Amino acid sequence: MKGLSPYIMASMTAEELEEAADYAQALEESRAATVAEIRKKNTRKAQAPGTFTDLLDILKTYANLLLVLFGQRCPFLQELVKDVILPLQKFIPMARKLMARTTLAAILWATFKQGCHFTLGQIEESGERTPEWDTAVTMIRSKSDFSLLEVPLTIKGVHTVHAHTGAGKRKQQEPEDYKKPAKDADDKVTPKNQKQDTYVGQKIPVHAVIQAKIIAALPDRFQMKKLAAACGIKDLAHIFPEERLLCLHVALRGWCPFHQRCKKRHDNSVITDKMADNAITLLEPFIKDPTILSDGK
Repeated sequence: MKGLSPYIMASMTAEELEEAADYAQALEESRAATVAEIRKKNTRKAQAPGTFTDLLDILKTYANLLLVLFGQRCPFLQELVKDVILPLQKFIPMARKLMARTTLAAILWATFKQGCHFTLGQIEESGERTPEWDTAVTMIRSKSDFSLLEVPLTIKGVHTVHAHTGAGKRKQQEPEDYKKPAKDADDKVTPKNQKQDTYVGQKIPVHAVIQAKIIAALPDRFQMKKLAAACGIKDLAHIFPEERLLCLHVALRGWCPFHQRCKKRHDNSVITDKMADNAITLLEPFIKDPTILSDGK
């Protein structure tokens, strides 16, 4: 059953199709080909679905493949359609738009794991399931975002990886090509509440919880005071009370439109899981209905 994976169901762009066709033609015209070259022809890089529509298209294509190979009585096909595809099709447009990419990746990963379970002959008509599949089905029914820890980071759909330090905070891992600046011997320690550096408009990684819940719904331009008023927040400092000098634009969207004019702190590494959860709770009215910001309610 090699190759029976939902990850190969993703649509290819015109450039990818042309590249694959040229490579296949080159192999046919060559007198000899190595095993590595043949494998490259039949290999595609697994990726997380970019949108809700992409996920639904992949799952439907995968269901069609199961139908052709195993027929309508295939137990995995019946589960896939009944427990995943049909419930996803009932999502309202706003829910589809707000679904986090980590959730899209987790649903596809759960489908992949259940498919592996099926190809090993471990699915009977009684409906034996993997834990990942049970979790995905439950969360889809409750229309909630979720994540699976075993999803490879390359297809998890998360741009920023946070690792536990053991002290309740999450330490942000720098990109592979990041080079830590050299520290001069006469450098002085900057107080915690003092501005540490000059912000020039660069993007700063956002906490994973905020990334999944808020960023996708935020408009390009908005006033932070209006966002707070729409959510019934009287004081902006209440969003992150532990870090009152933290720039809310950087904390919630990853960049600040005021650049060097902003006197706040631009450092999201100070945001703990508890702080992120508190912010999500306070901004819950906006998360449930992003139109309250544009409507000025």
